[in-house]
Amino acid sequence: MLLTRCEEIRRKVCEKDNAELRECNGERDHVHLSFNTRCRSRPSLSDRVG
Repeated sequence: MLLTRCEEIRRKVCEKDNAELRECNGERDHVHLSFNTRCRSRPSLSDRVG
């Protein structure tokens, strides 16, 4: 369930950052994320969490 929620959040962040989530998996104590970004500028952390 936590992994599913993590994936939902990352997909929303990817949409905002014009990126593509390619893979999201993991186990109870860690998560693996693979994504492509097409950003021309690097957004700040506050923009991502915002």
